[in-house]
Amino acid sequence: MNSIIEFHELFDIPSATPQQRKVHGKANYPSRSLSLARASWQALLERHAPPEPLDGPLRLVVELLYHQKMKDEGVRYKTTRPDGVNILKLVEDVMTECGYWHDDRQLSVEEITRYVWCGEEMVRIKIFRLEDKDEGNH
Repeated sequence: MNSIIEFHELFDIPSATPQQRKVHGKANYPSRSLSLARASWQALLERHAPPEPLDGPLRLVVELLYHQKMKDEGVRYKTTRPDGVNILKLVEDVMTECGYWHDDRQLSVEEITRYVWCGEEMVRIKIFRLEDKDEGNH
């Protein structure tokens, strides 16, 4: 399965997620850190948006590589905040706004992997078009 969109870039990964909102009375609005995170993601993702929204079912793969000083040069899974599901929701929302697809309901498969390593912070994103499976091959 070949990706239809694929890119990776050095990127200071924001730590804010959609859950970081401020409440004032009954009003609920984005915190300053969430607004800045959304703007950072938008600046990155706009550069790679397709000329036309993608059709059909899609698979989104997001890999985040966070910098961490380590004794060796290995790559390890990140198990600290922010959690991947919340980051993924922000990324999907911004990608929808940037016109990657018509609606994020098209994302039938969504994956996020978070790593720490001794290199610079980076994001890798791949999008694949999915084929429906034959009914006899479940």
